[in-house]
Amino acid sequence: MPNALAGQTSPYLRQHRSNPVDWQPWGDAAFEEARASGRPILLSIGYAACHWCHVMARESFEDPVTAALMNERFVNIKVDREERPDVDAVHVRALQAMGRRAGWPLTIFLTPSGKPFWGGTYFPPVARGRQLSFRDVLTHVSDAFQSDPSATEMRAQAIVASMSSGSDLPAADQAGSGASDADTLGALDRADASREQADIAARTLLANVDPVHGGLAGTPKFPYPAVFRFLWHTGCRNDDASMRDAVVLTLKHLVDGGVFDHLGGGFARYSTDERWLVPHFEKMLYDNALLVHLLADAWCVHPEPAFAEAVERSVGWLLREMRLLGGAFACSLDADSEHEEGAFYVWQADEVARLLGASALLFMRAYDVTATGNFEGRNILNRLSAQGVFTAQEAADLAHARGLLFEARSARVPPPRDDKVLADWNGMTIAALTRAALVFDRPQWLEAARSAFAFVTTRMIDGDDLCHSWCDDVLNRSSIIDDYAAMAGAALALYEATGEHAFIVCSRRWVDRCIDLFCNAQTGAFYYTPQGEGTLAARFVDGRDTATPSGNGMAAQVLARLYFLTGDDLYREQAERLIAAFSGQVARESFQLATLLDAGRRLACAVQIVIVGDAADAQTRSLLRAAHLHGGVDRVVLRVDAGAAFADGHPAQGKTASGGRATAYVCSGSTCSAPVFDAQGLQQTLQASGVNRPAHPTCG
Repeated sequence: MPNALAGQTSPYLRQHRSNPVDWQPWGDAAFEEARASGRPILLSIGYAACHWCHVMARESFEDPVTAALMNERFVNIKVDREERPDVDAVHVRALQAMGRRAGWPLTIFLTPSGKPFWGGTYFPPVARGRQLSFRDVLTHVSDAFQSDPSATEMRAQAIVASMSSGSDLPAADQAGSGASDADTLGALDRADASREQADIAARTLLANVDPVHGGLAGTPKFPYPAVFRFLWHTGCRNDDASMRDAVVLTLKHLVDGGVFDHLGGGFARYSTDERWLVPHFEKMLYDNALLVHLLADAWCVHPEPAFAEAVERSVGWLLREMRLLGGAFACSLDADSEHEEGAFYVWQADEVARLLGASALLFMRAYDVTATGNFEGRNILNRLSAQGVFTAQEAADLAHARGLLFEARSARVPPPRDDKVLADWNGMTIAALTRAALVFDRPQWLEAARSAFAFVTTRMIDGDDLCHSWCDDVLNRSSIIDDYAAMAGAALALYEATGEHAFIVCSRRWVDRCIDLFCNAQTGAFYYTPQGEGTLAARFVDGRDTATPSGNGMAAQVLARLYFLTGDDLYREQAERLIAAFSGQVARESFQLATLLDAGRRLACAVQIVIVGDAADAQTRSLLRAAHLHGGVDRVVLRVDAGAAFADGHPAQGKTASGGRATAYVCSGSTCSAPVFDAQGLQQTLQASGVNRPAHPTCG
């Protein structure tokens, strides 16, 4: 008989509905049963695309003997980490507080009152070396709890205390709050400190980059696009070629490696080796959004054809395979198909030869296809070993060969797709599509971004609140800081691209609501979940980037951009307080606070490009394209209609369409350039102003 997960909307939870385990969803009913029965809770957290989650399910959760042991001794709760990132984040922190490495599947044991006391990740069905079998773990944990519940409770309280000591900001990290925020000299001092901290963190990051293959040294290798975007921005601001080169090296290996799907587009979540050859084959929406964004930014300064091709194919994958009816984007593709990791993506040499015929040898040389294979006797397509430059005819033949293999691959059983719509990941995707559309002049990508934005703003709203997750027309009404920050950022991206006032109105409304729900009034930092919830997550404050930018980092970026787009000092003050709240952590966390540090530099260095002219005017469009293509990373672009009235302090106040022509102005602080009327003149003005160069008077 199906268990209590049968009625859940999460595809991951439904994967476990037929397990013989008496799974329950996270909620009051499960905790009431634990308290009434006196049994501890076994909390298992995973996600639909996770290969090792599937492995543990097959080995243990589908095994009747193991399930009987779980049902007898525990109240069993299953959580989708993507649907409930608040629950996941707290228990990742709990595992780290125990001195153990976090990952998924996350297996953690709680007291009946919900306090974590022991845990791990994947446990095998039989003992392997020093690693206990899952059944042994269940027995030992249950026996320890039942033999001395008070000792277990004390251990759990100590773990929670350890978590709590880092879940709110210590006094040393609260600098910048209060009346001193209004002090001009204090603000300048903080800006100087922010720049220095960012530069130190960037140099530390650079020292940790693999000089041969790019990415952070070691294995497994994650792309960490938010962190490398910070390194790119710092390299551009400081005119530091070594930082820019480290990012270019990383991106080149990513787009050449097996982590990139050379037939269908899109990037896998990470590489199991240092060369980016063997991926963990799941494809996540957030990785692809952030990498498309970074590739588009890098292409503006370093127009590598492979970067443009990777963006083209990855956006093609997003629109073809990830877009749902209504325009929003699903969250992931599984690593497995037909219960085998990567089976959809790998090839045998004789299969390639049969499908491609005369062009097979060229393709096999270009994409590292051999009879012995490069992955368990099969071949992961990659360009890491490709030598020389292909002629135009060879490039055309390779493109044709890719099309033939893509068509043949389409007949295979595809990996399952998790159709949840997540507000934060869609916000990142909307911003990436908007940026790529502007850089590569692809208006259809901008329309796709608009459609996704419309979906979230109509289907994922509950009263005044933005909700985190939607699936099968059912809305999960929980929310996290990341949802508001990412969607407010998406609104600003669309506003800068279109000049349509409704987008900035939406962004401001969400920022205001975000401050009401999440902001610690004393520090200016944002909690992970709304403050009134009374859970551990509601006291959880974090500025560290992981695979995605932190919610606090994204919020700081949005506040800085809003200040430069509106001239409203309230946004500057809130951004300063938020960034200052984490200043004491920078020395300890270094580049893990990359997005926050990046926001601090943006707040200190951003240049406003104001374009006055009708949106439909060809000259206006030409000026806008020049502004968006410029490599300066701290620009904000504001298009306004000629004759529009603005309040004092607004960046467009007093600026006109000189002589009735579309006109651009480049402003830094209170100083603006002379009017500019054409794209070439705008590019020259931006270069002469020293945008993002050390010589710039406010950004050195």
